Amino acid sequence: MLVGGWAGALIGDSFGWRAAFGETLALSAVAPGAQVLLLPSMKVEQRVRPGDFFDIVSTRKGKVGLLAMFFLLSGQFGTYTYVTFFLVNVSGFGGQTISLILPCYTLIGLLGNFVCGAVVGATSRWR
Repeated sequence: MLVGGWAGALIGDSFGWRAAFGETLALSAVAPGAQVLLLPSMKVEQRVRPGDFFDIVSTRKGKVGLLAMFFLLSGQFGTYTYVTFFLVNVSGFGGQTISLILPCYTLIGLLGNFVCGAVVGATSRWR
């Protein structure tokens, strides 16, 4: 997700939207096999049952966490869409320039996540 937005914009502007979707398809096909081959196996003490996921949702922390993730991911996708639209239509940047701006935006957001996560972790009552 951190690379997808700006990499898709760069590939799409350079080679067309079909190429961006083709790259996504190729990476999506290769990634599961690469994970199976390259990641070590993990020993589990107890198997996760489908009912365990419903147990998480039944708690207040689980509901708050899922709702927070929904809003964070929706905001991330929405922001990339709005920022790209704004940079093209209001600021007049081209696709190549936007592909350079978006990684900076991503890194700033990543830094903000770490800083805010540390602050919330130190001051939260949800620990």
